[in-house]
Amino acid sequence: MEDFVNLRVHSSYSIKDGLLSPKQLVDIAVKNGERAIAITDLNYMLKTVDFYEYARQKGIKPILGVDAYIERDVFNSNEFDDQDSFEPTRMLFLAKNEESYKRLNALLSRASIENQKEGLKGFDGVGFIKQSWLNKETTKDIILLSGEANSSDIVKEALYGDKNIAVEKINFYKEIFGSNFFLEVQRFDQKDEKNTVLETLRLSAKTNVPVTATHPIQFEKREDYYFHEIRSCVSSKEELDDINRELKFTREQYYKTKEEINELFKDIPSVISMSSQIANMCNVKLRLYNPDLPRFKVGQETEEEFLIRKSHEGLEKRLNKFFKDEKEREEVRPIYIDRLNWELEIINKMGFPGYFLIVQEYINWAKEHGIMVGPGRGSGAGSLVAYALEITNLNPLPYNLLFERFLNPERVSMPDFDVDFPADKRGSVIQHVHDIYDDHSVGLSVSQIATYGLLKVKAVIKASARVLGIPYPVVDQISKKIPNDPKLKLSDILDQEWLVKQMESFKGIKELIEVAKKLENIPTSVGVHAGGVVVGKTKLTDYTPLARSDSSGPIFSQYDKDEVEKAGLVKFDFLGLSNLTVLSQAIESINKREEFKNNKFDINDISLTDKEVFKLFKEGNSVAVFQFEGQGMRNTLKLIGPDRFEDLIAIVSLFRPGPMELIPDYARRKAGEDFEYAHPLLEDTLKETYGIMIYQEQVMQVAQKVAGYTLGKADELRRAMGKKKLKEMEKHRLIFRKGASENGVDEKKADEIFDLMEKFANYGFNKSHAAAYALISYQTAFLKNYYTTEYYTAFLNVEVMEKASKNSEKVEILLNDARLNGLTILPPDINECDAKFTFKDKSIRYGLSGIKGVSPSSIDSIKQDLIDNGKYKSFEDFYNRIGISTKKTVMENLIFAGVFDNLEENRAKLFNSLPEFLKYKDAVKNNIKKEKDNELRNAENKYLEENNDTVELLNNLIKDIDVQKKEIKSYEKEMEKYSEQENGSEINELKEKILSLNKIVEKKEEELLPKIIEFLPSYSPTKNGLKKIKPSNLLKIVEPTIPELKDNVEAWNEVTKFNYEKAVYGFYLTGHPYKFYNDEMAGFKATLPLDEIDLITPPQEGDIRLISGIIHGIDKRKTKNGDPMWIISVGNGSELFSVFAFDYILAKQADKFKVGELVSLQVKIKPGRGDSVKNLVGIEDVFNYEEIKTKLTKGVNVALKSSENEKLIEVIKKHQGNLKVTIYNPEANTGNYAVVDLDEKEYGINGSPECIRELEDKFGKKSVVLKIHEKMLFSTNYKYKLKH
Repeated sequence: MEDFVNLRVHSSYSIKDGLLSPKQLVDIAVKNGERAIAITDLNYMLKTVDFYEYARQKGIKPILGVDAYIERDVFNSNEFDDQDSFEPTRMLFLAKNEESYKRLNALLSRASIENQKEGLKGFDGVGFIKQSWLNKETTKDIILLSGEANSSDIVKEALYGDKNIAVEKINFYKEIFGSNFFLEVQRFDQKDEKNTVLETLRLSAKTNVPVTATHPIQFEKREDYYFHEIRSCVSSKEELDDINRELKFTREQYYKTKEEINELFKDIPSVISMSSQIANMCNVKLRLYNPDLPRFKVGQETEEEFLIRKSHEGLEKRLNKFFKDEKEREEVRPIYIDRLNWELEIINKMGFPGYFLIVQEYINWAKEHGIMVGPGRGSGAGSLVAYALEITNLNPLPYNLLFERFLNPERVSMPDFDVDFPADKRGSVIQHVHDIYDDHSVGLSVSQIATYGLLKVKAVIKASARVLGIPYPVVDQISKKIPNDPKLKLSDILDQEWLVKQMESFKGIKELIEVAKKLENIPTSVGVHAGGVVVGKTKLTDYTPLARSDSSGPIFSQYDKDEVEKAGLVKFDFLGLSNLTVLSQAIESINKREEFKNNKFDINDISLTDKEVFKLFKEGNSVAVFQFEGQGMRNTLKLIGPDRFEDLIAIVSLFRPGPMELIPDYARRKAGEDFEYAHPLLEDTLKETYGIMIYQEQVMQVAQKVAGYTLGKADELRRAMGKKKLKEMEKHRLIFRKGASENGVDEKKADEIFDLMEKFANYGFNKSHAAAYALISYQTAFLKNYYTTEYYTAFLNVEVMEKASKNSEKVEILLNDARLNGLTILPPDINECDAKFTFKDKSIRYGLSGIKGVSPSSIDSIKQDLIDNGKYKSFEDFYNRIGISTKKTVMENLIFAGVFDNLEENRAKLFNSLPEFLKYKDAVKNNIKKEKDNELRNAENKYLEENNDTVELLNNLIKDIDVQKKEIKSYEKEMEKYSEQENGSEINELKEKILSLNKIVEKKEEELLPKIIEFLPSYSPTKNGLKKIKPSNLLKIVEPTIPELKDNVEAWNEVTKFNYEKAVYGFYLTGHPYKFYNDEMAGFKATLPLDEIDLITPPQEGDIRLISGIIHGIDKRKTKNGDPMWIISVGNGSELFSVFAFDYILAKQADKFKVGELVSLQVKIKPGRGDSVKNLVGIEDVFNYEEIKTKLTKGVNVALKSSENEKLIEVIKKHQGNLKVTIYNPEANTGNYAVVDLDEKEYGINGSPECIRELEDKFGKKSVVLKIHEKMLFSTNYKYKLKH
């Protein structure tokens, strides 16, 4: 049996086809006893490194290559001209060694970067390797196979075209690739297979190019063909049953065994052995886990020397700034110098000086160019060298941040600085890195990084259902029941009752699930990583192939973030943080203040001990403060009352799943509650956090203090605990016991401490990261406290102007909080037009871009008109100048938004008058059209007048031609009378006359035709020539009169006005309907203020409250069990809060939840579910407006005249009940009221909707006010109790 090696294999990372992952393919090869396997994906090499590494682990030789598209520009320069007949050519490239692997990367990269064919149907994002790029230098040691029969132009030419051209093409490749060029044959039931094989063998004999067998693998088993067809349709967006769908694959493209291949080619065994010979030629050895740091240009110094000098210089600047007192500075200098030198020694010894220098260069470039940089992220904030170089901006020593957590000398791994930039400036910094390190004469050295779009549970079900033709409503029911959890697996939901029922009730669902199982986690797209950038020591194609998703998109590595690091590239993270954009814009505005004219405000100079800032934190006034915005976090701040920066670091770390349960303990201990340390040796480490282990660094320090670990080894222990590596932890337990014993700690206590460390290591937080983010939090709080107007204006602009998805709920929260902090929010004003939010003193003017449906072009038109013609004097003035070019919907939205309030405050009047203005607009537009029409008519009339004489001459010429044509016809008739034999001379004479006249006619017509064509637009052709058209009459234009606003239009009530605002803003801006209801019903004193709901303290059994507000939004979701769950946003004008409605409440009362409606909600505070860090507020009962009037009311106040008492008695008798009626009778001419409480036993009413309506009808709506119970106590035993 011949040894066969699979050289043509598509994995699932071909993106468009392939069902098996690289690892699955290797596992099958191992099972089949194969010695080598290639993965040659379609136009990509996405998982080459992982494939290479895994194959070598499994003892199989990995062969690296690609199945690439070829542009045949040498043989056919016009092949893309006719897209309908275009047939792509693909050829197989294999690398023989590391150098040819790099050349192959370069070819594939060039194709994707330089030669995509935009608009070529079915080939979006596909790069083509040009034949003209192929030469002996660019292809040295690359093996080329002629291509699968269906996609080989050589085979097609031989079978259906010119065999000589087929030979010419073979010789073209043979000349370049020499003995590395091979023809291919396959037998997988493709079209014209027998002739294809025979013709290939003939071509081989004629050109002396060897032939190898290949088998194009797409899936594992023959029965998987069905699933692979669906996978293919997912990528091509076709339906499986589409009769017009092209079938690109066959059932035979499964993974055949060696025995099956030998049987398939038993008549030509040499082609099987040739595959083995080719495999022997391929011996790529990749250098993995060997990072190649780019060289940083340092002049005459070494990188190490330059780093030492720059670090000491930077530290000196920091010390001078941080320690103003010289004596104190001199006392601490030795401590800082020792720490700095120790870090530098480790950095240089580990070979990372270049990394620090590269990062500091682009960070300082950003700062020099006015781009704000975050203070740090991750463990990098623990490095004093990073602080000295201004990579980070938080002094690590006062906060005991550990360098070993960042760079462990006992565990070699790359340092990793994650750097935050304003989201809108991140691209500028990346471009700077390109400018510095790219050498275009050699190749790119900088790119972004690939990420792969995988079919997760919800996506795979939707995609498979579409291909199978399952109706959307059916699959939508399933999709909505699946949680949006990226970690969720299909197997997690297969046994859930709702899905089992679906499979039983709809026969297609069972098939859908089987398909989804096969396609789960299949990659279907390639994108760009959010923050990762790689920089190479040499050109990037020495490490990875490159790509771009379209011809103008960013260039990225085909390897993902893990593979690029394995391949030797150094990854840098450039992260966009919108809060830095806010800080940057706010500081820009602050520096326009007169006080900072000569000495600019620097956020890095603020004190971190400002009492006013900590007062803001203590009060929970932290909306719009980074990391502290939410209600739960605000409750935590009130509970703990932070008064030092270390408290903020702790809160950032505690407010997460797991450690959150420790928040009450931290608060109590901070307030003075006694506590004991597990051992006295822990006091120094845990004193800062009141004996609670919060940080990963504390786990490391405890290991050092108690058991004598070095911090490097302690970091290894921390990692083992965090990742629950049981074997490593058992080894460490013994080491810990031994070290603890040497420090006088017995085994029992040592195990107790070790178990405590293990518990906290699971959710302990990175203190350096928490400290860096706490610094941003403090900075945002500082600006909120001292520069409130600038800060909120910047925040609102970022939220509305710069975020792709405008979150109206977030904007509303910001606006409400701005008001609570003393700012006035002004609606947009047509005469103060700006797209952005603007401010003056303590007022913020809402930006026009925040109004739905108002486009940037509309805003620009208004701004330009204001510049050109000044402010608008009236609505009519606006409409006449700019309104006629504005769409109706835009005008309506501007009215709803209150943009014209300063011109006319009655919005109803504007809205009701708008139809008349629209008619005026139509009339103006019609006149403009008439004017243009008249211009054309005038031009045509002038043309007619100018050319009448010429046309007359033409018509005379036409008449002459007509006469001569008639004369020719008369001669032809005369000829018919004669006989050739008898009248030859007469006939010849007539022929000469006809010939002569024909020449004259032809010449005249040649002269005439272009002139006739010239005049045809203005003259009608007739038998007698061009008919003169009468001059056109001009259209009559009547100038319309701009209408006036209608009189006597009743203004909208407040609720209507506010609801219109909500329609265009997404929230209530100038007021809130809750106030309207609150006034009507004498205040919801029974309800708990929304901002007092405790989301932190574990709730007591039966902790039930009543809250009231307007429903702002409803987010309809499903629980993990597929049950309905709605998240209801409730607001009262100052707070916006989310509560949950579960199936038991929705089953009976879902119809009461309507956006814009007033509700009172009986809610129960419950512990959060799963990993939730907050208590959950669930709805137990809901009362709509009518029910509030009846069920929650204790009485009715009625204002009436004494003469109307009898009317009231009539209503009371009709609607008798237990509610007390209080009468307010106005005293004559005093403005006071006489108050009379009626006895509820005799004169009580039932408060029904009918009763209230009748009272309002008889005495006026404003004369009837409901009184809500002042206090309601709820318990688990009673629905509610009333307490007066």
